[in-house]
Amino acid sequence: MKKRLLAMSVAMGMLLSVSASVAQADYNGENDYIAWPSDQTLSGMVARWARQENRRVSWETNLDFRIQNAQEFNAEARMPYARNTVEGFKHASETLHRINPDQPQLFGCLIGRDYMGSKATLVIRGPGQPGCEIVY
Repeated sequence: MKKRLLAMSVAMGMLLSVSASVAQADYNGENDYIAWPSDQTLSGMVARWARQENRRVSWETNLDFRIQNAQEFNAEARMPYARNTVEGFKHASETLHRINPDQPQLFGCLIGRDYMGSKATLVIRGPGQPGCEIVY
């Protein structure tokens, strides 16, 4: 059965919508890097993941995406395959851009490095912002 996935982006007060037709997918729901029904936005979801793994996230863009249906989003973005915050963000960002290429794509930079229990900061940026050496 096909369902509709609707995500919205709020960019400086402008509402953009994204929709895609997706098939219902099976996933076990035990993966930490998936959308939960309580997740309302991409930024909130990524912040939750970062807290789980003791990583800082710096959201340096005014763009954000609303998650309307967690189960459909997980299926479309193949979220159960993400193993950490960085991979989860990459899956989500690429999927949101793929289902509506007219919308700006967010990208992530790792600032610092994982070393002796300390984690690199994931910095989220949008179009027109400085790039980075390692882009996710």
